[in-house]
Amino acid sequence: MVTALLAAAAVAYPNGYGQFCNTTGPTQPPHLPGQFDGTLNVTLACSHLNCTLSANRAFRGFVVSSATAPLDPADGTARQTFSGSCLTHAGKATKSSVTFLARGPTMVWAIVVSGKTGNGQHVYNIAGPVLARPQVRRVLVVGAGPGGLSAARYALALGFNVTVYERGDQAPEWFYEGPINQTDYHALKLSHPAMFYKPLGEDTDINLVKMVGGNQAVNGAIYAPGTPQDLADSVGVSVAAAAGAQAEVATYVHHVNATTEGAAARPVGQMQKCINETACDHSHITATGTTVQRRSIGYQLPHGIDVVVNATATSVNDTAITFRDRQPEEVGDGDIVILAAGALTSPQLLGQRRNICGHNHYYTAPGTVWNFLDSVPTQHFQYFTEGWEHNIARMYVGPPLMVVHLNISLQMDTTDIRECHNVGKNYTTPAGAQGTQAWHYMGTIDHTLFSAPGLSRVFVGDASAILKPFNCHTSMPAAAAGVMAVQSALGTLEAQEATPTELEGGRDRGWFMVFFSVGTILLVAGIVCHWKGGLIKDDAESKRWKKQHYWLMPLGIVIIVTGVLTIKRGRPSVLYGDFAYHKGLGIALIVWMALQSVAGSWVKVKNKAWEAEVEKDPSTKNKKPPHAIEKQMHRASGFLLMLVLTVMIAHVAIAGAGPISNYNGATAYRVLAGITAGLTLLTVCIGALWVWGGGAHPRVIIGESLLR
Repeated sequence: MVTALLAAAAVAYPNGYGQFCNTTGPTQPPHLPGQFDGTLNVTLACSHLNCTLSANRAFRGFVVSSATAPLDPADGTARQTFSGSCLTHAGKATKSSVTFLARGPTMVWAIVVSGKTGNGQHVYNIAGPVLARPQVRRVLVVGAGPGGLSAARYALALGFNVTVYERGDQAPEWFYEGPINQTDYHALKLSHPAMFYKPLGEDTDINLVKMVGGNQAVNGAIYAPGTPQDLADSVGVSVAAAAGAQAEVATYVHHVNATTEGAAARPVGQMQKCINETACDHSHITATGTTVQRRSIGYQLPHGIDVVVNATATSVNDTAITFRDRQPEEVGDGDIVILAAGALTSPQLLGQRRNICGHNHYYTAPGTVWNFLDSVPTQHFQYFTEGWEHNIARMYVGPPLMVVHLNISLQMDTTDIRECHNVGKNYTTPAGAQGTQAWHYMGTIDHTLFSAPGLSRVFVGDASAILKPFNCHTSMPAAAAGVMAVQSALGTLEAQEATPTELEGGRDRGWFMVFFSVGTILLVAGIVCHWKGGLIKDDAESKRWKKQHYWLMPLGIVIIVTGVLTIKRGRPSVLYGDFAYHKGLGIALIVWMALQSVAGSWVKVKNKAWEAEVEKDPSTKNKKPPHAIEKQMHRASGFLLMLVLTVMIAHVAIAGAGPISNYNGATAYRVLAGITAGLTLLTVCIGALWVWGGGAHPRVIIGESLLR
């Protein structure tokens, strides 16, 4: 009975993909033949997070899919699949409507099946996308850097009440009016040391500015948003979403385009404005610019953004924002929290004080390039070397006071370099860094579409969200992150379409199929050895062949289990199927294999005991051994086990079926699966003929059958 159930499950869910969940559109199971029905009017509506699916006539089957937040059934008509990413019908009873609840902001789609045609095709229609989002009461922003202020500007434009909490103070009145060299990090640190703080502790060496505007207001004033594709790949959104966020934040800060050259040139500018248009020079590095004023996203914030200064946050969660020097701010229904306190501080507010790991950029200033900028009106950026940016600018040095042309080389592609920070510890340059750190901390919070890990109301909106470095300047990507964090909180952010490489976490080949095939072929070899040993009349030679069976079978099982262990939750092998069925059937088969091995060992022991008895009394040789029935059961179980494995592997060989198509080299894996399934099926059939044919050679049995 157990064998029959497992075989039936293998046919219904041959690799665990009998069900399917699409989080980028309506879910139509890949093997569902259907006929679109325009007369079936499907309605999908959401009031905040409460949603209803209905149709103009009764229906049975449906699948509701969610882009980001899990869905919970609100009545008995639905059940969850894929941890709530999809809902489907809980039974075959007809229904007129289905109600469900989204746990957070998300886009939802639905497919409804009302019946079948005469030839068995499902009749269906589709609804969506529909936005489910909480009723927003307030947007609370922690941190007034470029990410936080961009989030605040964007949320205000949507009509929300916005409050920003900043640990520092407002910028001084003269800050945006005087020459930019007076607002450079090093100049300001000497003139206004109280405007700085140490994010990793007072006795550490990293010193950052605290003021409305953040470090963008004291940095190199480089406007470098990167390409939309770069940003999309870094944070996991669609290219269209990244381009929209970049276009939005471009309106928040005045900038002039800089000159660039090189095959990998990116859009670059300078966030500054001429004091006097007739005597203006954009070619100086920011630290020594005397004819331009600084601009940043903190300049001239629109009225309506409530900025609370000198508010040092100590923790952020779904229920409250706590502060060192003021009463906590309770967070409740309808509140959105944008965490934008900086890549070194934001993780601490979530409770992480050790191993704050992320990325950075590194630079060298190898020398001067005399008179290079005489014919170039701005700082000049070169992108000739893959992964590097060369920034050439004038700079005053002295005494005696003179102008040199400084060439700064920045290591742009630092994806493979991870640097980790700990509260109370000084900065340590990581292995692989070429030069001095550029203070461009990023990628320190492993978010999903900007949602903070384990939280539903907190979204990451600063450089912490930049998970993959893609240019040498982080303030404008951080600003775009602030906008997209608000969009994610509202459920309007479009996720990047999942690719095999992303889902595989960097591995884009399904090596588990190689393990499965090799392990199965070893099982086949073990069966062949046992069969061959049974055909040989010489006892010594027969034992040698059968001995191979007893080590090939366990080895094959171990290799198959090793293949199972290489598949982790979140890989395409389970993302594209119902994990519960896949996991359940897989565990059952592994247990079955283990029991089969134990039974085989038991049979081997009994065989040896019987052989010893026959050796003592040769007259018993032709008698049936006492464990004959157990041997037959062991063989039958083995053949059925191999048959189930054959069904599962054969399914993978079908073009386009199963998640194997989501891996590079899928065609080769399907060919391998087809060959393995063919060999296994052939061996099972021939072995069965031998076992239940009285031990005669299969060709004799087949010949006799044909003669009859």
